Amino acid sequence: MYVSGNSPAPDFGFTIGLFATHDHPEIVVVGLGREMVSWLLTRIAEQVRDGRRFDDVHEFDRVLENQYGCRFRALSRKLRLDHLGTAIWFYQGTAFPALQAFVPDVNGRYPWEEGVDGNASAQFLNGDPLRRKTMKS
Repeated sequence: MYVSGNSPAPDFGFTIGLFATHDHPEIVVVGLGREMVSWLLTRIAEQVRDGRRFDDVHEFDRVLENQYGCRFRALSRKLRLDHLGTAIWFYQGTAFPALQAFVPDVNGRYPWEEGVDGNASAQFLNGDPLRRKTMKS
């Protein structure tokens, strides 16, 4: 599912069905544009289908092309309520886990790290407390 945002709300996409079919948290990708979001969600879903498990503790390598890694963070119930309406409809409530995927900049830094290249808040959903912290930096 892809949702077109409007300033200051970012565009984002998310999977629906990973939890139902693979007992794996749904994945959310924010602020990377429709084609990149679609590509990344498909790539992650294929890896989950093949048995890979992602969590919000580790950094995972080889998720992206050229051996680039990816980090995940658990999405709070409030952010699921605010942004994942179609998944809530599908699951008949918020009793499903969701992880937000974050990709590093060209130097391997994540949006919450000091010195990240580009708009640090672009990969965060509106209402995300971490987004507010990066905007103050």
